[in-house]
Amino acid sequence: MTTAHRIAILGGGDLSLGPAVAASLAAYQGERRLQLAFYDPNPDGAGLMAGIVRKLAYFIRVRPETMVSKSAEEALEGAQAAILFPEFAASGEALPIPSIVIPQDGWPTPLPGSDDPSFRFQLLRWANGEEEPIHMLAENERSPIQAFLDRVLRA
Repeated sequence: MTTAHRIAILGGGDLSLGPAVAASLAAYQGERRLQLAFYDPNPDGAGLMAGIVRKLAYFIRVRPETMVSKSAEEALEGAQAAILFPEFAASGEALPIPSIVIPQDGWPTPLPGSDDPSFRFQLLRWANGEEEPIHMLAENERSPIQAFLDRVLRA
């Protein structure tokens, strides 16, 4: 049995950029499963993004393992690569593994209204399967994250 590729996502609870990253990770079709370790100072946001990944992955019949880590160090433990949101960008150079900082090359476009309280409820509807955000998969299937993972995980 092959092991999964562990990816650390630091700052993954970002509500404006996180859904696109979640969709891109859910749509990733690598040789092995992904094990996604989310960390964010706001564990609710990280858990929400992990839930969106699981729900989106369900639609395309892939099953990445998702978890919410209690610290950045825990998320990075055993990781082969890291996805860094802006608040963790400065730590990228010190990491012993390849990393990508999001946003990258103008992707993703921040979702409008992410500071509106009703926006969080929309994300919860997606994570709970009350609404199907299939459009997110199509919009984010060819992202800089996927190119990064292809390059790093197949090297």
